[in-house]
Amino acid sequence: MLTLVAQAAERRRHCQHPHLLPVLDVVPTRTGVAVVSPATPGGSLADALTRAPGGLPAPVVAATGARIASALQALHDQGSLQGTIALEDVRFDAEGRPLLAGALTSSGHPQPERSGSPPADLTADLAPCVQPRDLPAASDDLLALGVVLSTALVGSPPATAPGPDRPLADDPRNGPDAPEPPAQLVDAPRSLLEAIAQATARDPADRPASAAQLASLLDQAARDADRDA
Repeated sequence: MLTLVAQAAERRRHCQHPHLLPVLDVVPTRTGVAVVSPATPGGSLADALTRAPGGLPAPVVAATGARIASALQALHDQGSLQGTIALEDVRFDAEGRPLLAGALTSSGHPQPERSGSPPADLTADLAPCVQPRDLPAASDDLLALGVVLSTALVGSPPATAPGPDRPLADDPRNGPDAPEPPAQLVDAPRSLLEAIAQATARDPADRPASAAQLASLLDQAARDADRDA
């Protein structure tokens, strides 16, 4: 199993994309393998939220999401998956360019060790909306990114973010007594909320067909957010 993990990490070394944090080396450890990557002076989305606990501006969330989705597509084109995505996995270089960190996984294989705090298990983060499955799929990467973007937008896990059981702010399913949505959801362009809602749909068949499609939706949302700013 460790050999398979090391092979998956090695494949990441050869996957080049401007928004993938490069893998410099894969080092055996006592319990598995560690992935060595360049430093990211710009910190992570988690760091950004400590400075803006109420959530990040919609243009930042949309543009960052579009670039990370394009990085996911590069992994998927290689036949690999990210596996899990946490706020700490979205890093920024010194110029503010978003980079997807974390070692990729192959279907059914655990992720290798990494320095720093490990990402929380995806199914634990999203329960009870998502049921664990034996084998990850590309649509799981889209779901994980959608959850990260929801959190970045509102500053907390997506209990109030748009999704299958969380309609958009003006959806009649909210009813007259629905709680007031966070201001970030009211002010964000509808295209961004719809992109997040699609990415976090309960049924994988309702999610975007590919990471490239999600990137396109988020690119449009970024343009809408810039126009509305």
